[in-house]
Amino acid sequence: VVHVEDDGVAERAGLFEGDVIVAVDGTRVSSTLDYAFRVLDRAPGETVVLGVTRAGAPHEVTLVLRQSP
Repeated sequence: VVHVEDDGVAERAGLFEGDVIVAVDGTRVSSTLDYAFRVLDRAPGETVVLGVTRAGAPHEVTLVLRQSP
């Protein structure tokens, strides 16, 4: 995660700059493109559980998707 907008979806989900997204709904992702394929086919309002690594420790955050501006 490179940037987290104030009051944005990522911030509300509990993501921090520097987090590394490693899974979407329990399925491992290995690249930004892999992550995008797993998320782009979802509808706004759907919930996604992201597995992240933060400072070397695993975490999970729940993200509610919204439509891109």
